[in-house]
Amino acid sequence: MIIDDHWEVPIQNGSLRAIEIKGKVDAFEITIKNQPVAYAMQFIQANDENMATIIHTDPLLAPIQNQLNAAMSFLHCYFSVDLKLDDYEVRYEAETPDEEGKIPIPTMKTDQHELPLPLPFDMLTRAIMAAESSSGPQFEATLTSFARAAIGERRYIDSFRYSFLLIESVYGGGQFKTAALKSALKQNHPFREIVRLAISDRIKPHKNKTSDTEALLSQNPSIDIVIDHLVEKRGFYFHGNIKRQKYWKPNDQTEAESLANLAVGIAQLISHEAATPMFDENYGERHFKNAKSAGAIIVFEIKFKYKNPEESFSREHMLNISVPGTKPTPQNSLYILEQFIEHFKHHLPVSGLDEAICKVKDSPNVVFEIKMYPVGRQ
Repeated sequence: MIIDDHWEVPIQNGSLRAIEIKGKVDAFEITIKNQPVAYAMQFIQANDENMATIIHTDPLLAPIQNQLNAAMSFLHCYFSVDLKLDDYEVRYEAETPDEEGKIPIPTMKTDQHELPLPLPFDMLTRAIMAAESSSGPQFEATLTSFARAAIGERRYIDSFRYSFLLIESVYGGGQFKTAALKSALKQNHPFREIVRLAISDRIKPHKNKTSDTEALLSQNPSIDIVIDHLVEKRGFYFHGNIKRQKYWKPNDQTEAESLANLAVGIAQLISHEAATPMFDENYGERHFKNAKSAGAIIVFEIKFKYKNPEESFSREHMLNISVPGTKPTPQNSLYILEQFIEHFKHHLPVSGLDEAICKVKDSPNVVFEIKMYPVGRQ
């Protein structure tokens, strides 16, 4: 942000100053003096002399974060200000000679690291080919991506809203009143199957947080009960009145974490269904042809030994499998392993595999190696 003029202001018995670099403020620094060294992080020795635990006992950090979060809510009424309260650095500095040596860990830094996205190249090419004749599932993709992003930012209430908008739009049958919407969703068999899959593969909240959604899901509820819960939560988070005795609060997100995880799982499956045209067999054939014309075909050579039941000696055989690519990757290597196992089971169903070595053809580098030992051998 750009602040045209600034100076230190009081906060939590200390002072806050804006750190400006080349005309832009990218951080705030808060200094609090005359604090006990016990506030600094400490080592706690474990039973094993080679192990120790670091504990953080600073009671000042949470109140500062709470005050800054409240301050941002005032500013958010006018501006879109992004203050990352979970990205911070704390320094504990001795103020007297007596405190020197009493602070074992003088600094602590946290940040949110975003890992690069691993994207299979064939999915990129399939998407490009599918987009030749279609505008794509932009409705489903937009709401699902918003729901995922909101979960990443711990905005669980917003995430649930985006997911439910998708659920209601695709499977709600145009109904919006509670009873009619519940009935429409319950009678939709494809949606029931999506809910079943989402429940069976749901993401649980961090640190075993409790909520009415988590309590419900831990009891192995029926699909009808889960649908009822989703619709009732729609009413709460979409229409909850601030004048009611119990209403939702934007800064209290943890209660909605399990709900958001369940709903985004459903939204993901809905968007997967909308993206099925991308996996048309013709696109797979085109992908292979395009790779071949570009010289991007890699041949895996698998040499393996096996025994037939009626023979005491091993036989040798070789199998070549070609796939699009220019180098071995974890994805195509696993695919080749799966294809080899399926080939062996289909063509030599009663034979015993001794060993198999896979290399890229005309290369000495081993991609994977399998060695089987006789049953009962120590």
